[in-house]
Amino acid sequence: MIRTAKGAEMIASASLQGSFNIGNALGAFLGGLPLIAGYSYASPNLIGVGMSIVGMIITLVLIQRRSTAPDLQTVETV
Repeated sequence: MIRTAKGAEMIASASLQGSFNIGNALGAFLGGLPLIAGYSYASPNLIGVGMSIVGMIITLVLIQRRSTAPDLQTVETV
């Protein structure tokens, strides 16, 4: 992350850490919802699988968008 965000290393590493913290809290919250609803202790596993699938879809969409975006270094300015 630090190599990628030249000139904004501190904000990039802070946002990365914040993303991990949000994901950790969201996983605990969403995993607890089926337990509160009265389902078995195995049900948070399904929530984890769903979160993983959503993460993979977001990653694939972002990779696709990056591969089709114009390269900013080759675009000529007038």
